[in-house]
Amino acid sequence: MESRGSVAYVGIGGYLAVVVGQVGADKHLQMMFVQRGAMDTRVPAGTPGKVALLDGTVLEFVSGKESIPVANANENGVFTQWIVEFPLTPEALAKLAASPLTAVSSSVGGQEMQFAVPEKKGEVLQSAAACIATH
Repeated sequence: MESRGSVAYVGIGGYLAVVVGQVGADKHLQMMFVQRGAMDTRVPAGTPGKVALLDGTVLEFVSGKESIPVANANENGVFTQWIVEFPLTPEALAKLAASPLTAVSSSVGGQEMQFAVPEKKGEVLQSAAACIATH
């Protein structure tokens, strides 16, 4: 199965990230969030998410499937990570290809989760969206 896309890791450890990708016919944007501690909170399908673009556009998404928490540990202690996946329509993909991403947000267990995307990484995600949109 053919796949393409890019991931932008944000912050130390690479536990926060944004993915613009395609696997087969499935085109998606993923947001990876992390919190300290072991948590069993699932993020249900239908969870809203937002992406801010450099041109001032704010895109709104709805997650396509449930996100299961994954607990892990490193030298800083125990943490839980979620990968929240949003299907991309051709219209949303075109907007992502038109301007770099600057920030993302969604919620986990009712708590707002958000982070900024550094400029160069936003440009990488813009290029990935352009590549996916043209294939």
